[in-house]
Amino acid sequence: MVGLLRPRRVEVVGESMLPSLRPGDRLLLVRLPAAPGTVVAVADPRQPSRTLVKRLAAGPGGEVPLPGGGHLRAGRGYVVLGDNPAASTDSTEFGAVPRGLMRGRAVYRYAPPHRRGAVSVARPVGSELAAPRWCFPRCQYRDRSGHPAGVAPGRSQKE
Repeated sequence: MVGLLRPRRVEVVGESMLPSLRPGDRLLLVRLPAAPGTVVAVADPRQPSRTLVKRLAAGPGGEVPLPGGGHLRAGRGYVVLGDNPAASTDSTEFGAVPRGLMRGRAVYRYAPPHRRGAVSVARPVGSELAAPRWCFPRCQYRDRSGHPAGVAPGRSQKE
């Protein structure tokens, strides 16, 4: 059990997770179960030494509706998608990610100092069920305190 809770660290590179995560954000990962809507780190199936930070869209047996029609099925793996589809390399390109390539769930942003705090979960407005924003237009990213994701209390989104 101790090995499961020992955190790992990862740095966000690129703009695939904007607006909730920015390039240079540093995250703590733990190997705990992840539900759709949580941020996870996975090994790139095409280049396993490369780590990708994405949002879990669907777990085993699930599927995700894609913009423009169609579905992306998880099968026995996991569908991971970036929050910023135009800048994301994700399951739309390489398919579902096998369980063995999951590196952990992001639980805390420890740097930069002014952005420290829990990593947000995508939730539909007015619902407690996690759901990815890119699938459901009525979703908003909110942290546990109800603030828009990636925005510290008392700060504007344009900072």
